[in-house]
Amino acid sequence: KAITVMAVSFAFVIVTLGLRLYGRFMVMKKPGWDDWTIILATICSLVQLVFNSIFIHHGQGRHVFYLSEYQITQAYKFSNLVIFPFIFCTSVTKISVAFMVLRLTQSKWMRYYMYALMASLVLVNGSCIVVLFAFCRPSNAFWDIAIKDARCWDTKVLTFASSIQGLWSILTDLNCTSIPLIMIWKLRMGVNQKVSITILIGFGLVTT
Repeated sequence: KAITVMAVSFAFVIVTLGLRLYGRFMVMKKPGWDDWTIILATICSLVQLVFNSIFIHHGQGRHVFYLSEYQITQAYKFSNLVIFPFIFCTSVTKISVAFMVLRLTQSKWMRYYMYALMASLVLVNGSCIVVLFAFCRPSNAFWDIAIKDARCWDTKVLTFASSIQGLWSILTDLNCTSIPLIMIWKLRMGVNQKVSITILIGFGLVTT
């Protein structure tokens, strides 16, 4: 059931992305960096979906008593591997939103703010990826419990890095949701349209 739900959700993503790209590439004929980055984010989301599906297939949510050693190894592997596409997907999606704001605004301070936001996303999430790869020697010992002679850092390092990344993710989520809302209410359009768009974007705040 979980795999079915994820597949249906991803199908909805593909449909909405397809409509957006059709409008930008075929109708307006003005694709931008926000389009290319959202395509990249969708690819990362697909990888995440595949890893999650394998994780579920090998026993996610089931007690280890009912799992074979192979299932435990694979479940552990993909439960950790899925972290990488997740970080890429969420950070690139926010960068796409920042590019969209850059396309819509002429405000100098807002443009500087968006560039700073994108730089912070690359710095924080990139650092987290580096920590994950450097956490164990060899690196694949982070997700492969079959490696017995691995040397890993204290788990407090991982907890600290994930806490910083998670906190920054929440703050940038709020920024990427609230800034477009402010811009929309400054546009010349009907109040009903503004309210409708605000409600749609507001779902992002609920997710955050």
